[in-house]
Amino acid sequence: MKEPIHRSLQLLSDKHGPIVNLSFGNRCALLISSPSAAEECFSRNDILFANRPRLISGKYFNYDYTAMAAASYGPFWCNLRRLAALDIFSTNRLNMFLGIRKDEVRFLLKNLYLNSCQNFTKVEMKSKLSELSFNIIMKMVSGKRYFREEVDDPEESS
Repeated sequence: MKEPIHRSLQLLSDKHGPIVNLSFGNRCALLISSPSAAEECFSRNDILFANRPRLISGKYFNYDYTAMAAASYGPFWCNLRRLAALDIFSTNRLNMFLGIRKDEVRFLLKNLYLNSCQNFTKVEMKSKLSELSFNIIMKMVSGKRYFREEVDDPEESS
């Protein structure tokens, strides 16, 4: 398969039809390019496609398949999903952390401004945005920022 992968998959679909069974090593994948077939997969056969592959990494990194990303579809996974929807991603919970997000974005903008106030400077934003995300998550979880050299207050960093 050549890059871009979506075009290679489209060529396969054009050649072999709207439903193609692919093998990637020992993993099977189903390529569906028809809206009616996709609707059937997600309505009538949704439980069949709901499970994730049981990789060995799920056993060791996801607490014996009990993390949300590795759990099999069933009552346990439904309970995890309900907890995540109510306790982590609810509007009320996200609004509670609005101040943290504002502070971290303000901190990023302040640093960008200080780095470029003398003259124009090229800035690699990918690392800055990754650091922003990590700082937001760390502050939500632990109440402290991730330690970086530009932290103003060493007590605030972890």
